[in-house]
Amino acid sequence: MSGKIVLITGCSSGIGKALALEFSKNEFKVIATARKKEDILYLEEKGCHVEQLDVTNHDEQLRVVKNIFKTFGKIDILINNAGYGLMAPTIDLQE
Repeated sequence: MSGKIVLITGCSSGIGKALALEFSKNEFKVIATARKKEDILYLEEKGCHVEQLDVTNHDEQLRVVKNIFKTFGKIDILINNAGYGLMAPTIDLQE
């Protein structure tokens, strides 16, 4: 599967970061994303392509996907890892 194009969201830390590094090490073309591009610039040194992406922003979603298709022509694998943790008692979580 080496050479496949993989888009990973939420690469600034944790699972996203580890996956980006592992896929890159195994010769995948990795597009690593995070809300703050400066948080993932070190991944460029590891062979990843980096993009700023807030997954809640539709315009940014379109921009990133268009850039990927322009550069690579496709996306083979999507790992939608971005998330947000909210710590509070359930009773306090209201819409």
